[in-house]
Amino acid sequence: MTTIWRLLGFGGGLFLGMILHEYVHARVALAMGDRSGKAYGRVTPNPKAHIDPVGTVVIPALFLIPILVGHPITGFIFGYAKPVPVNYGTWRGQKRAPLIVAAAGPATNFAIALLAGLALKATIGSGAAIPGYTIALAGILTVNCFLAVINALPIPPLDGSRALGLFLSPQAAHRMEELGQYFLLFLVALFLFFSRVIPALVDPVCRAASFGSLIGCPL
Repeated sequence: MTTIWRLLGFGGGLFLGMILHEYVHARVALAMGDRSGKAYGRVTPNPKAHIDPVGTVVIPALFLIPILVGHPITGFIFGYAKPVPVNYGTWRGQKRAPLIVAAAGPATNFAIALLAGLALKATIGSGAAIPGYTIALAGILTVNCFLAVINALPIPPLDGSRALGLFLSPQAAHRMEELGQYFLLFLVALFLFFSRVIPALVDPVCRAASFGSLIGCPL
């Protein structure tokens, strides 16, 4: 039964977080005047519009299978859906628009983590025997904290790089955007060389999102 709760929490939470992350990007971009996401059919919570075969299926599976058997890989988990296309030209004169759109994705993941944290806090604080579904709640909270923190890193094409690009020269911002084609290499480097740093960054976020119910990310 524990394996089922892990699958629902870590697997379901990761899938939900990836899809809603991109959906909210598209929704906020549209609200700010960019119709690119709408033109590509991305302003929908339908997973089919956002699934990337590698980022939404293969990479999450590589992390989830060890978690399900009780041997997580160095306390690290990640995945991604297809990035929503944006047209920065529609935001001329709106200096805050790109930053708001970039922040919308990680903010969505943190909001999901907070909701799971509220439910976890209420369940644990009730004084009754702790039910098995708390494993799922902790999983949902954990994976979405990882998504929020990793997506906020200034690594192209993650959201943090888009925010950083606003403070660079147009040439430097364009060069950084071009580096996005090497994202999988960046992800491998994160996993190989920063496998201890990322969990250290995420642990306090998990504690905050769980309102103190967790001392860190249970991964």
